[in-house]
Formats: sequence, structure tokens, C-alpha cells
Amino acid sequence: MAPESPLASQVVLVTGAGRNLGRTIAREAAAGGARVGVNVRSDAEAADRVVREVEQAGGTALALIGDVGVEDEAIAVVDRCARELGPVTSVIHSAAYRSHGELVDLELAEWRRPRQVTLDAAFLLARATLPAMRAAGFGRFVFIGGSAMVNALPVGHGHVATAKAALRGLVRAIAQEAGRDGITANVVSPGVIDTEARASVVPTYGGWNPADASALGRMVSMHEVASLCLHLCRPEGAIVTGQTINADGGTFGFGD
Repeated sequence: MAPESPLASQVVLVTGAGRNLGRTIAREAAAGGARVGVNVRSDAEAADRVVREVEQAGGTALALIGDVGVEDEAIAVVDRCARELGPVTSVIHSAAYRSHGELVDLELAEWRRPRQVTLDAAFLLARATLPAMRAAGFGRFVFIGGSAMVNALPVGHGHVATAKAALRGLVRAIAQEAGRDGITANVVSPGVIDTEARASVVPTYGGWNPADASALGRMVSMHEVASLCLHLCRPEGAIVTGQTINADGGTFGFGD
């Protein structure tokens, strides 16, 4: 008899799971045997599509609609996931906020929105799931960063970069507070991922092609990033905690 997958006993909550990287993570987590909470902020059709894809492949998934950067909605998402799939054992926070504007042009609300989507959501999800993880003696947090958190590039993404960079402090705090309870927390920071929107990357980055600055000579794939995230969620990922992992194919600069 084949050994049981290390994800088979897990409930994995994936945010931003309706498209691109989040969708890939959700599908691959389910393929590994996990029961998967497919969270999107409002696009129920996208969430339902991912759930159908998982179920057609023989997996188990649940669409969870809610803005996890809002306290009541984050709690409701976690509670429903636990009620219908079981207590959350791993959180992979892939939800992202995309906007462009130089700092002097930003209204305060626009400055705050990436923080809400990225950092506030990570905190709210951690606070809501940590008690059950502690009781079980096992838990995993993987928060998706990005190249902007290191370089604050392209110009006009300073508010996004600041929110992403703050995840480093949060995972260190979770690692210190919950490590002896069998819980880990890490940031996975991809470079520019080869997604459905890749055709728009070069104009967005002022003509700079991310593949040119990669040691691999190409962008990283969604599958590669998803595989790393899921490795960190498995029991054998236990010794990696409080870290920011640059999964960018050796991208050393923005064309400089």
C-alpha cells in the first residue's frame, strides 16, 4: 500500500485562490490530499470554478467568499472552513492588491489598502487559526511576498512594497511565539511569476524584462512556487520558520 500523503490529514486555507498563483496552490494542495478552503474576496464564480476543478480531480474543496483583511469577514471565513472541512492546519495567504501610484500622489486610503489586504489579513488569519493549531500541536503559515518588498520597484509600488516588507516582522513574531507548539511561519517571495498576465509585465516594468535579470534566464512558474509553499506546509518543513525565502530564480536586479 502506498504511504499516505503528508497533506492528506490537512485543511489548507488558501486566500486569493480564484486565479493565478492562489488557484495553482489550491489545486496542488488538493491533489496532495488536503481539504482546501478556496478563499476569494468577492468573485464567487472564480472560487466555484476552482472548487469544480478540484472535485473533478477527486479532491475536496470549499468556496469561501470574504475579505480576509476585514476582521468580521476573516473570522467568518475561518469559522466556516473549520465547520465544514475541519480546523485549519495551514494558511497560505496569496491574496494580493495591485495598484500604481507614486507616494506623493497617494491618498491615505490608497496607502492603507495594500496593508489591509496583505498585512492585516495575515494577522487576522493567524489570530483566528492559532488556537486550534496550538491545540493540535501543528500549524503552518506561508505568506506570499514579492520582489517589490526588497526593491520597491517598479516605481509607483512603494505602498505595496511597504505592506509586503512588514510580513517579515510578522512571521518572525509568529515563529517566536508559536514555534514550541509545532507551528511555523514563513514568507515565500517570488520574483515575477509567469502568469496569465505575463504579457503585460515588460511594459509595467518600464521595458525591463524580468527573465533578463534571472540566473535561470526565465521567470519562475506558478507550479514551482506552489510546490515550495506546500513543502513548507508538510511535517518535513518544520525546521524552516521565521524566514523570508526568495524564490525568484536568482533575480539580482532590475536591469542594473
